[in-house]
Amino acid sequence: MGNHEYLGGQYQELVAALESCGVTVLRDQYHLLENFYLVGRDDKMSRLRKPLKELMLGVNCHYPVILMDHNPIDIEESRLNRVDLHLSGHSHAGQLFPLNFITRNIFVLDRGYLRQDNMQIIVSNGFGTWGPPIRIGNRPEIVEIFIHFGEAERFPL
Repeated sequence: MGNHEYLGGQYQELVAALESCGVTVLRDQYHLLENFYLVGRDDKMSRLRKPLKELMLGVNCHYPVILMDHNPIDIEESRLNRVDLHLSGHSHAGQLFPLNFITRNIFVLDRGYLRQDNMQIIVSNGFGTWGPPIRIGNRPEIVEIFIHFGEAERFPL
């Protein structure tokens, strides 16, 4: 979930619609796929959002951990909890010039790629908008990610 689903009040309807189509919505949940964990955080707008340390109880960090968190504000929390790949959006990279200068100061990363220790971070500025349906000073994007797991001894199948 993102902040707009909570602001608009339609998050329950959205979850129901996605789940009726067979989509699993991870709201402060994780799932072990064949050889990695996928962790989905609820948005910061949710009053029920758990601390990541609590959410990841039971996660075996010998497997890669990929975390999806709409808002990139808690990147340090991800690093401290041994997340390998942190994926976010939310910032729109400011959407309108000169707001990009503000988002660059609010977030460790407001768009693009960054590596911190053993964690990789990707923040997409997205392809949508909020407020006025225009963008000035950045390009809409859909990010395609290719993941190659290495170190077979660390990540047993």
